Amino acid sequence: MEEKILTYSTEFYRAKEVGLRQCLISFWKNYFLMKLNKGDLDEMILGLETIRNEINTNEDLKKTDWTLITINPYLHTKMSELKAVVEKIVSKKWITTYAYTYEQRSESNDEYKGFHCHLLLYRQEKSNSHLIREIRNTCKNICDISNTHILNFRNLKGEDDVKKAYNYITGIKADENKHIKQMIDKEFRNYYYLRAYYEKDPKNILSNLLNKTECPTKEEDT
Repeated sequence: MEEKILTYSTEFYRAKEVGLRQCLISFWKNYFLMKLNKGDLDEMILGLETIRNEINTNEDLKKTDWTLITINPYLHTKMSELKAVVEKIVSKKWITTYAYTYEQRSESNDEYKGFHCHLLLYRQEKSNSHLIREIRNTCKNICDISNTHILNFRNLKGEDDVKKAYNYITGIKADENKHIKQMIDKEFRNYYYLRAYYEKDPKNILSNLLNKTECPTKEEDT
């Protein structure tokens, strides 16, 4: 019996050590990834900036100047905090054309949870790397910016993708299973005094693109 207790005690403390080690590794990984994305390590690692810019340039050649961003805040983040961050993003001088909406993931109006934001923006002359760096820096206090499932950037390849993204933000989802949640989304927005979606298009860049051809069917949720 004493041997079992000793073995359990040894395994217990070993597990604590492993858990602590993994937490520290994760912490430093996120720290250095943030530094890497901000360009703070460029002077320390020779050629890092050149490689990153080359990668982003090659990606940009295949895509439009439109990016779809999804922001999933920490569970403890208040709606007012997410709203303040999104408003700070769209107030940046280089962001003049955008559309965005707030959603949540609950299928019951008893509790609104998993709220997040989908933001479609026109990045003009801003490079992809600069855009990601700025948005990550703005979102760093409300979400895990190192996790691409939490803070997701999708550079849209063609005009049809832009139209689908716009429809996703402003229209009905193609997936019928999402319709119930959309009804809860409406109640959620009413509760927090939010609009169905927000849009700014002073130079008609977005409207001209949407009116080129008939918009495709609504995009399915991803």
